[in-house]
Amino acid sequence: MIAFNLVDRARRSRELHEAVRLACIPVGVAVVFAAVLSPRSVVPCAIPLPIADVGQVAQTVTSDRGRAARARQYGLAGPTRALGSAIREFHAGEARGLDRSAMADARRRVDVALVEVLGGPDAGREELLNLRAIQLDEFLAEVHRLPTPSGTSSELGELAGNFLESMKVDGWYDGRSLVPGDDVLRVMFKEMWNTLVGLQHRSDMTLTLDETRVLYAFYLLHPHPSRAMRESLVATHREVSNVGHGGAFERAERAAVEAWRIERIGRLGVLDPSYPADFARGISKYWAGAFDASASSFRAWLRDHPDGPWTLRARNYLRAAEQAEASASLGFDGNTPTF
Repeated sequence: MIAFNLVDRARRSRELHEAVRLACIPVGVAVVFAAVLSPRSVVPCAIPLPIADVGQVAQTVTSDRGRAARARQYGLAGPTRALGSAIREFHAGEARGLDRSAMADARRRVDVALVEVLGGPDAGREELLNLRAIQLDEFLAEVHRLPTPSGTSSELGELAGNFLESMKVDGWYDGRSLVPGDDVLRVMFKEMWNTLVGLQHRSDMTLTLDETRVLYAFYLLHPHPSRAMRESLVATHREVSNVGHGGAFERAERAAVEAWRIERIGRLGVLDPSYPADFARGISKYWAGAFDASASSFRAWLRDHPDGPWTLRARNYLRAAEQAEASASLGFDGNTPTF
């Protein structure tokens, strides 16, 4: 009987310990989740990028190539050829650096030729798309020949004007190779072509959403100061060099780069409402050292998106922005990353 009681008590003790152990599991899980989900200060280290549908981009490329091949096979109408020549003349003048009066005349010739095309069947839709596809094909062929022994080829100048010079100024061309790949260059050319001809708002000529995502992903990864800001930076660099405050120039340069990126984030947010613009603005403003503005952007994102894939990161980045702002108010650097 005594042995039976001892065994029974041992069994009940084991059951009690097992019950306690099982009861502790959800408590432990809750503690772990609370620790994971609680906001903690994390310095932003990457900007979210728009993600293009690779299949849709490939389909657009195939469509453009096919259109160019068919247009070459069957030819372009007279007014369309005249428009193509006017566009080439405009770009050639731009590449040669003609004066404002000469460029205004070249611009008028483009406008007059465009009116003739728009007066054709279907308001010239197919002819305009065909002409752009051919010139896009020719542009990429010239880009693939870079670098040429004499620098920019006259053909590339007629197709894209001072495109390469602009790429150099923006830091996207080093005289040997271009930073943007073919998919980005395609979209850049189409946007440039639409703007020159004045068709950027026509629904049949505008970029697709996935083309826009390709372009803006490149912009967000490769920002640079605007030209106006670059001129200001040159003056700032001269001043700080004289007094030995190099850190001031670095902060000014970083702020200029992020100002350019923030402008692109704003444009992308309008073109692609699915892009987390406030969240991205918060990161860019943090990198610019504008911690109070960064915190405001993260709060705006959290107000409109209390749940979702970016919520925890936004809370963590908000905590970092608040702490950096507090440190900056006390005269400390704010722990901004350097690039």
